[in-house]
Amino acid sequence: MSWNHIESNWKSLKATIQQNWSKLSDEDVDKINGNRDLLISAIQEKYASSRSDAQTEVENWQSSQSASNPQLNESSGSKYNPDYSGSDSNLSQGSSQDKKPGSISNDPNDPSNEHEEKSIDQT
Repeated sequence: MSWNHIESNWKSLKATIQQNWSKLSDEDVDKINGNRDLLISAIQEKYASSRSDAQTEVENWQSSQSASNPQLNESSGSKYNPDYSGSDSNLSQGSSQDKKPGSISNDPNDPSNEHEEKSIDQT
């Protein structure tokens, strides 16, 4: 997963970040706000590690995100939509008045859907 993708989904990843680096407070994660260098610096400071070690940790965490968060993986063919509620119930089905001429409705209660069956005489 690219860092740009992580940065754009930072708020959704906040719990994962804090689970991985428990010494980072809510305030720390909010300040970092997806900035990779700030995350590395915060880990370096909170865990008294070298910059190189902190950088390696972030790289390992970044590569693990593709497997653990497939909904955020840009290679899956679809983009994560934080506003999507998981329900398509808000989609309008349209009424028979909205139909284009010549279109067929799947609504069994649509009176325009009634048609005569014609048989072909094969004599």
